[in-house]
Amino acid sequence: MLGKKFLVAMAAMSIFNLSNINFDENINFTSKVYADVREEPAVKFHQEGVQLFEQGNYRAAILKFTESIKFYPNNELAYQLRGDSYNHLGEYEKAIADFNKAIELNPELVFAYNSRGESYNHLKEYEKAIADLNKAIEINPEFALAYHNRGYSYGQLGKFEESTADFTKAIELYPNNANSYINRGMNYNNLEEYEKAIADFNKAIEIEPNSALAYNERGNSYAYLEKFDEAVENYNKVIEINPNLKYVYFNRGSAYYKLKKYDEAIADFSKEIELNPDNAEVYFIRGNIYKEIGKNDLADADFAKAKSLGYQE
Repeated sequence: MLGKKFLVAMAAMSIFNLSNINFDENINFTSKVYADVREEPAVKFHQEGVQLFEQGNYRAAILKFTESIKFYPNNELAYQLRGDSYNHLGEYEKAIADFNKAIELNPELVFAYNSRGESYNHLKEYEKAIADLNKAIEINPEFALAYHNRGYSYGQLGKFEESTADFTKAIELYPNNANSYINRGMNYNNLEEYEKAIADFNKAIEIEPNSALAYNERGNSYAYLEKFDEAVENYNKVIEINPNLKYVYFNRGSAYYKLKKYDEAIADFSKEIELNPDNAEVYFIRGNIYKEIGKNDLADADFAKAKSLGYQE
């Protein structure tokens, strides 16, 4: 049986959610153009860029903001929004360069520090992210998104108490964001406060009834509590929402294994391998099941595959 190792593995299969959410303050921000932008072409290109940004057409928005900057090179908002566009496209180094310029032009531009912190989070440079998010919070102590993003940084560093405090503050300032509840709930799972975690996932689902992530994490909470039937019910919902999501078949298969429903477990681990063929642990666990039901040739094949992928017991 898997025992404690199973629980550790399930924690690793959580899909930790890096914020890409738009709180009201960010939405309002994207619609502003400074009054001192007097060059008419700069205003035109900037406004067109904002419209494209809000439509999610980030590559086209970048072109517009670049044109705006040509006519008015001191417009920090154009650098800010071009940087945000690069963030959305996963071009984080380019984003950071634009946020650096925006901050050079306006050292109190709170959104630039927050967005640069997001870039550093994506690059896994969490200490740099925290420094920027600290500055954003210093400038605006009521900036919910900065607390949310700093909570993510602390969580990635394993500082779950600090992370939980930040998500709690984000929820206090903006109580209708499901992501903050999900991330705080994931912290509670890591802190082994599973009932609190379930309460947060319940709230997230109340806000976003089709959040696959919330159902997945609530399933993990029930699995930690060894309530495997409830865990399966939640993983079923995840699959109903998104049948091609990695790791949920691993999680449900692990729950089925604990329930001794070996055929269902094998089917789920086989599906997980189809979606995620380089996951050595899935082969190892499926091999254990084959061994338990006497299919030793299949077990040996899975153990060999797990070893070839670097799995170590």
